[in-house]
Amino acid sequence: MEVDYWVGDYATAEAVARSAHELGGELHHVEPLIRGGGWLGLSLAAMGRTEEAIELNDLIVARAADLDEPRWGAAPLNYSSLAFRDLFLLDEARRRNEAALDLVTKHGEWGMPRMQGAIDLLFTDLMQGDVGRVQREWPVLWDAALDGKAWRPWLGGCRLALVRAELARAAEGAQATVEHAHEAIERARRAHRPKYEAAARALLGEALVVLGRPTEGVGELHVAIETADRLGSPTARWQMRGTLGRALATTGDDDGASAAIAEARGVIETWTATLSPEHARSFLDAEPVRAVLGSGG
Repeated sequence: MEVDYWVGDYATAEAVARSAHELGGELHHVEPLIRGGGWLGLSLAAMGRTEEAIELNDLIVARAADLDEPRWGAAPLNYSSLAFRDLFLLDEARRRNEAALDLVTKHGEWGMPRMQGAIDLLFTDLMQGDVGRVQREWPVLWDAALDGKAWRPWLGGCRLALVRAELARAAEGAQATVEHAHEAIERARRAHRPKYEAAARALLGEALVVLGRPTEGVGELHVAIETADRLGSPTARWQMRGTLGRALATTGDDDGASAAIAEARGVIETWTATLSPEHARSFLDAEPVRAVLGSGG
């Protein structure tokens, strides 16, 4: 199920994780019950089945505590933070990652919940504009990932390379973004992580347009959107279309910009219809979402 998720086959990851979770319950075996449930929740979140994902991961964390195996709750807490970042409920996403790190400190860990939670917090920092914290923490995590064992160099390194490209966009300008986006793309390709390759290509495309290379930039954005559509995550699909719309507008392609924004709105509307009223209100009130919904065209 991990490999299926990592390579972007979320439907298969969901099916395998569901089987592991259910079998673990039947056999009263903690690891498949909790780990399978956590991966099931993460797969659901990746597919935009956000309410199901949140409910399931909360149940899994509670179940781990009930079984007196609290350390198994760290990973599902991290997984659940994805849905809240997608909803722009960033304080809640942060709370969950910090709770996961607290569990690891108190009870130990299996796998990488400490590193993954710390990387998640960097993504949240960037979304909240705390560039300074990312500048301080990224080198420490980068060294820990590349010097680590097992999954740390390729899995942690892949995610951290994207963080570095996002940091460049926030603080260092378009040329630095291009350089770090290329690094992130290469690491994502080696790790077979299409999600991160698409995100890095979107950063690359946006930066190339800023640098006066619109043909290359728009081409990268179209590749990123094609990958996002194949994976099916609504968050990437609307965000990348919004980026394409802004890029095309700067090139004078008003019709193309209008079409991209209209598609972004369609993805937003379709996904929002699946959310609880409370989550839908919070999401639609987020500035990046309002920017797309309020765009001309």
